[in-house]
Amino acid sequence: MHPIDYLNRREQPMDKKLDALNKYALEHRATLAVMNALVSAKSYSGILDTVVRAGSLDDVAEKLGVTYQAVQHWLKLGYVPLGRIPEIESTYGVPRKDLMNPKYAAALAEPNFSSDV
Repeated sequence: MHPIDYLNRREQPMDKKLDALNKYALEHRATLAVMNALVSAKSYSGILDTVVRAGSLDDVAEKLGVTYQAVQHWLKLGYVPLGRIPEIESTYGVPRKDLMNPKYAAALAEPNFSSDV
């Protein structure tokens, strides 16, 4: 199946970042596994961006010294373990806020009122 056909199978509308990621993947002739990950994605995530930039889940796994299954698990979660964030950010240029658990990102974005004491 042609990659364009995969994108046309999407049931939900894409957010802007995911749309841009899809266009990047098409321009750079992403692998079938990457296209499948994009089609099944409900929204943009930093680990999905990482996989698209790397070209495959295998490439990310090899570069980080982890298994394919670990990268696949991170894709399913939509974020990576905190200890992996600096390495992925420096290697692939994906911002750390996009790689971390959204709960942590939200907590870091909240103002700190402890200085008001």
